[in-house]
Amino acid sequence: PLTWEQVMEKSDDDNREDAFLTVKLIAKNDEVRFKSPLEQIAKRVVNIYRSFVTCLKDMPRPETKLNKSWTKQNLWEVLIEERHVQMAEQKIEEIVHVNLQNVEK
Repeated sequence: PLTWEQVMEKSDDDNREDAFLTVKLIAKNDEVRFKSPLEQIAKRVVNIYRSFVTCLKDMPRPETKLNKSWTKQNLWEVLIEERHVQMAEQKIEEIVHVNLQNVEK
């Protein structure tokens, strides 16, 4: 999958990927296993959220497409350090942890 920086470079007419995360499986003996360690998969899932928050920086306001005279051209910046952003990240980490525990059963 592309990084958020690569996605931001695309124009509105460019083709987009269908996935932000790829998890590969392998067959080993009579079992199907994840190719990457579960901890690494968990980090990648949380990183999607962090990248999403980061890519909101300098996001153009939809109104500016219709009317160029808007004084504020971009949406308000969202910072990863904001309390509600950190609380959401913690909730995502908890959900991922619970789901990965279920995978290990």
